[in-house]
Amino acid sequence: MTDSTAASLPPMGDAPPPTHSQAAHINTGLEVAGRIAATAFGAYIALTSAVGISLGLHAGEGWLAIIYGALGVSMGVGGMVGVWMKGALRGALLGWFLVGVASRAIVEGDAYLAFISFPIAFVLLSALVFELLYQRSAAKALGAAAGGCLAILALPALAVTAPSMPAICSSAAAFGSSQSVVFPYPATTLFDAAEERYTERCYTPIPPPP
Repeated sequence: MTDSTAASLPPMGDAPPPTHSQAAHINTGLEVAGRIAATAFGAYIALTSAVGISLGLHAGEGWLAIIYGALGVSMGVGGMVGVWMKGALRGALLGWFLVGVASRAIVEGDAYLAFISFPIAFVLLSALVFELLYQRSAAKALGAAAGGCLAILALPALAVTAPSMPAICSSAAAFGSSQSVVFPYPATTLFDAAEERYTERCYTPIPPPP
């Protein structure tokens, strides 16, 4: 073996660096896996939010459960669609999805315990930061900011308006039956004012006329 041939060989024990095509293939595989994972998680959020609407109506939450669940469904669908989009639309949908679900996890921390909900919110927000840093785009960043702001404002806006919405009363017998299991939805103290108003309207006995 000549000196020139030996110099061209990599050192013993060191793997050669991946070629450009190999690196591109790895990045493509990771991107596809991320899209599949985000689609599955978005479907889970949308499905559980739709089920929550039914549970909330049974518990007497009325329009609060409908709108809160519909927001969750829209966030889940936004995540499912957003990962397959590009540019500002991708950023807006992923901002709505990731910031929205993180916000819901935080406000529901009193029900699911902070040591569960806060780490979930941290992971989701970290995923959004990674998305914005990976293949940086000003349009995508602006879209994510807009979608995230709307997701954050949606919950306090619902908390303010929900008490004035008309009550949708469930069956009083079903509500009070020992054989009926009731799951409040949404399960957070943020909407206590609305829930108390609905309970007052639906379950306070009406005095007989004089």
